Amino acid sequence: MHELDQIENFFHNVIEFVESYTVFKNYNKMTEDKKTKYVEKLTLMVIFETSPRKNYDISKETIRLVIRDILDKKAAEVANDE
Repeated sequence: MHELDQIENFFHNVIEFVESYTVFKNYNKMTEDKKTKYVEKLTLMVIFETSPRKNYDISKETIRLVIRDILDKKAAEVANDE
């Protein structure tokens, strides 16, 4: 598999993990502080499971930003559906 395909697959798996692990109605009710802590928890879970720095040269900060983006976009969709 080509390196870019591996990275794309990695981020696809992160999206699936975040969406399957999160109850977005609960996420929408969290304070900003709790959201930040939740993002950090998910970030660490992804890092410990996949070693993105070692395997893909992807930083913890990048993972954190991607997870926050996924959460906020999906949470907005859920809020609009209610």
